[in-house]
Amino acid sequence: MVEPLLEEDEVLLDTPFMRRIRLKAEEKGRTEGRIEGRIEGHTEGAVTALYQAICNILNARFSLTETDRDDLQAQLSRLTDAKVLHHLVLTAMQVSDMAAFQAALDTTSQAAPPATEGDV
Repeated sequence: MVEPLLEEDEVLLDTPFMRRIRLKAEEKGRTEGRIEGRIEGHTEGAVTALYQAICNILNARFSLTETDRDDLQAQLSRLTDAKVLHHLVLTAMQVSDMAAFQAALDTTSQAAPPATEGDV
């Protein structure tokens, strides 16, 4: 019964009560959006930090060429799981040479699903 009245008389939609309801709903939407954005940003930041850690460790240990670094970054960019990347950080610290790390990375890359646009 109230809905037809509201639909017919737009003045009722612009009452102080209705404005407060709209403002609360808008603020709730903005807050939820900020929280989701922070979570996404935090996840992306963690993944980026892990990429950098792997590259820095391997470069320090094995003096990578620029081409090797670019290839490594391209392979790592396909991985978006922070746990997998954390494991690779530990692997980078323990392997005896770059070939051993590459073998571990190849195994990990084959087991991981391919990244999609929504990942990272």
